[in-house]
Amino acid sequence: MRYYHGGVGHLQKGQFLLPPVVTLLTKSCSEFGAASIHRRDRVYVTTDAHAAFIFAAGAPARTAAVYEVEPEDLAHDPDCSVIGTSFECLRARIVRVVQVLTPDERERVMFGLALAIEA
Repeated sequence: MRYYHGGVGHLQKGQFLLPPVVTLLTKSCSEFGAASIHRRDRVYVTTDAHAAFIFAAGAPARTAAVYEVEPEDLAHDPDCSVIGTSFECLRARIVRVVQVLTPDERERVMFGLALAIEA
């Protein structure tokens, strides 16, 4: 099974994605309305590449990317009602940079998401 993560865009193949409590990232899903369900001591990954693109587009960073990753200590995300889609882990190794998103691509993803929500 393939796992993806959408987030900050400055990482390379072989590096580990680490949780915000380790990286000291001050802006994460916890600060954008998910504080009661988002754990700052976990990295979140998904089997849905499209979902990873949405998270990358909304990343609170100057650059954003989607990564294919190998998670460690994988567990189901208790907040997700769709079994097999969202997971949390202690860390994840980047095996491939799927795509670094340009500002225009990020804007198009967020615009498309807004249209889908309105529909």
